[in-house]
Amino acid sequence: MEKYKSKLYRLTVLLTLFNLISVKFLCGQVIPAFPAAREYEKYLTYPISLTNGLPNIRIPLYEIKIGDLVIPIELKYHASGIKYGQSSGDVGVGWVLDPGYRVSRTIYGRPDEFYSKPQSSESLPTFTSNSARDEFLSQFISNGAGSDPDLPNSGVYLDGEYDIFNYISPRGGGSFIIDDRINNKLRWLTLDNQEVSFKRITGSSNIDYFEINDGHGKQYRFSKSLGAGIRYEEKLNEGSSPIVPSSWMLTDISDDFGNFLKFSYKIFRESEYTPEATFSLLQGGTVSGGAVYNNSFYLNIRPSFNRYSDVQRLT
Repeated sequence: MEKYKSKLYRLTVLLTLFNLISVKFLCGQVIPAFPAAREYEKYLTYPISLTNGLPNIRIPLYEIKIGDLVIPIELKYHASGIKYGQSSGDVGVGWVLDPGYRVSRTIYGRPDEFYSKPQSSESLPTFTSNSARDEFLSQFISNGAGSDPDLPNSGVYLDGEYDIFNYISPRGGGSFIIDDRINNKLRWLTLDNQEVSFKRITGSSNIDYFEINDGHGKQYRFSKSLGAGIRYEEKLNEGSSPIVPSSWMLTDISDDFGNFLKFSYKIFRESEYTPEATFSLLQGGTVSGGAVYNNSFYLNIRPSFNRYSDVQRLT
């Protein structure tokens, strides 16, 4: 009996350490969606309703119809109050120009499409020594060889948290996570009868596009447009360093009767002043000047500066 108690105690301590490391990493490394995307996310997380004390302030401009689906083009104001550092967006502080359909995310830890995450306690390895245990746990917080001399580095990196994905479509919106990163399975965080899936770029971990079937005969494609194959994403830029996408824009709507609607975008630069910023993600690829970046994870705390986003504006 004492033998089993000892094993149970060790497992409890290990899982506690795992959770503490995940929390530590989460608190130190959260990358929210772009300011423009956050303005649209308000309508999901803080819905317009008199119950919430928010009046429906909107200025209709035009309507687009595809079958029985009506897409309003309008100016909307979210009366939840103006926050410090809030983006002025395209049409003024607190206002948005709809439609702003997209899939956006908040990154917790490392981007989910690039890094594995243990699914349960059963997937944790059996450690033969304390050093082996420490090396495994350091994979959740180590930022690369030499970044922290007190941490062992195995050259392998793991993620301890789920990124939170939000989507906005003509039929509404919701939230989901990538529950199974090997088989690309998603799990809803909100009650929703829509079917969502994603595909990766062939031979790469990068997300190619998202697809949503709304259960009413309409299909929505985000990021990579049908036909032309143009990819509309929003990425953060710091200098010449490319960053993993934060938002994937709606490019196509189609239905079972052959009706379709295409969206196109142009990039503009949005500036956000950040009192203190964490520069953390480098995506694989070669950028101007010959600098080559890999998918390693970096963490550098920098003083206040202006953060620039390449934001997609609907055309």
